[in-house]
Amino acid sequence: HLSYLLAAKSCWLMSPTSLANLIDSKIFVEHGVPFDLVIFDEASQIRVLDGLLAMSFGKQVIIVGDKNQLPPTDFFAGFSSPEAEGEDFGVSESLLEEFGGVFEEDKTQVMLMSHYRSETPDLIGFSNNWFYGGKLEIYPPAHISGVGRRLHYLPTAVYSESGQRDNATEAGEVVKLIELHVRENPEKSLGVVTMNIPQMELIDEQLLCSSEAVRMFCSDEAKFFLR
Repeated sequence: HLSYLLAAKSCWLMSPTSLANLIDSKIFVEHGVPFDLVIFDEASQIRVLDGLLAMSFGKQVIIVGDKNQLPPTDFFAGFSSPEAEGEDFGVSESLLEEFGGVFEEDKTQVMLMSHYRSETPDLIGFSNNWFYGGKLEIYPPAHISGVGRRLHYLPTAVYSESGQRDNATEAGEVVKLIELHVRENPEKSLGVVTMNIPQMELIDEQLLCSSEAVRMFCSDEAKFFLR
């Protein structure tokens, strides 16, 4: 029933082990190569033998991984298997290492340049310089001189589920933050995104009571939006 399964769900997500356990190899006799494309993620952690069967399921293969990460190892198996104590848990060659050297680097290999996981650039700076040749594109930190992404928690704010469908306390605090922005960073643009139209209208109404400087800032569509 492979044709029905593919029609219902054309994209399958599973590990190489699950693929080997759940799908009979007889599928090739009945359907040929079943998938147009097989993508391996974290290929530096996949052993060659574990990946070969999964590769055969696709007409094309994309191998995604980082050769600077640790290769597959059985080291941690000793912690979960007491009878394995004393064994030599060495490293194995990864799928990425095996096939990364087969193809021409400038034609079939692409380096993903952007790094976004480190909260500040200094966390990835050493690795970027020593392992990636300084090629990674590092995003700026979330906090720059007090401006940036942060949680502004209001413990007393309550959403009105009946009637107005807004949050007056939160709206008032948002207006205060807008006023603070205009005072301290009037040269920087600002966008405010609300949870619904009533909340947007409430904030817009309260802004009309703000100072002239705030009203002028908010009237400039090149600098401010409220949605």
